[in-house]
Amino acid sequence: MPDERKELLIPPGAAGRRLDSFLAERLAELSRTGIARLIRGGSITVDGRAVKPKHLLRGGEWIHIALPDPRESSLVPESIPIEILYEDEHVAIVNKPAGMLSHPSASHQRGTLAGALLARLKDLSGVGGELRPGIVHRLDKNTSGLMVVAKNDAAHRALSAQFKARTVEKEYAAVVHGSVEPDYMDLTKSIGKKRWKSAMKVTASGREARTIVRTIERLGGGGFTHVAAFPKTGRTHQVRVHLAERGYPLLADPTYGREKAFYASTLSGERGAPGEEPLIARHALHSRRMAFAHPATGARMEFASDLPEDMKRLLAVLKERRP
Repeated sequence: MPDERKELLIPPGAAGRRLDSFLAERLAELSRTGIARLIRGGSITVDGRAVKPKHLLRGGEWIHIALPDPRESSLVPESIPIEILYEDEHVAIVNKPAGMLSHPSASHQRGTLAGALLARLKDLSGVGGELRPGIVHRLDKNTSGLMVVAKNDAAHRALSAQFKARTVEKEYAAVVHGSVEPDYMDLTKSIGKKRWKSAMKVTASGREARTIVRTIERLGGGGFTHVAAFPKTGRTHQVRVHLAERGYPLLADPTYGREKAFYASTLSGERGAPGEEPLIARHALHSRRMAFAHPATGARMEFASDLPEDMKRLLAVLKERRP
């Protein structure tokens, strides 16, 4: 099939904006990284000229876009058990386990949700690229819970538009260090990359990020809190970064918190008795609820996921240590 071609006339009000940023708001089916890749490859030009992603627009130019036809995925289907909560011809709702990457990375090609989906579902969208079939959004490797998967390209584009318009409702369950005060927090602070690894930080030069946090229950004698987090934007590590910056890092979050794993003996000031199994060995974060408009019918859909066993175990022990 030939490439899909589009043309956009730049309005005067866009003068001074970066090309990649401008297009990220208008091409819902593509990420900003994907747009930058197309610009560098010459598939996106301005008035017929090849430019860079940071090219500044003047207004009045024509942007010519050649969207390559999605290639058949080169991923190998893998028979990995995954829980599918709902499925129709357009979407599927999956419950991703902790420890599983959403899609392959440079260092991890196997054991991903994308590979598991290829083995379980007959159809998946190709808009996200050959290594991300059906993947509209992602969860961190060690975050468990709900993800929506697109089974065709039209559904993928419609769902991507909802994520970019911030109309998808998301709720996460988290367990954090400290007694969270107040019971309701509106954390609105920009997030950008650190200079090392893939960590993020609150920085004025970052991208806008907003998270609403509500206290569910204070635990462990007041030293820990079970909270619900409602991210209104979708920045990398957003919930983890916002809570840590406020002084409430997630339990067992070595990147932004205090420890790699959390043990029952930690409550007594110890570092883990010999042979003791951790209550939780990954950051205590779970995608618990999601609501969005069905990409084909527009009907509101809402899904919920029970807490995984490690978070249930953690909460049970912390509840025994009430004030």
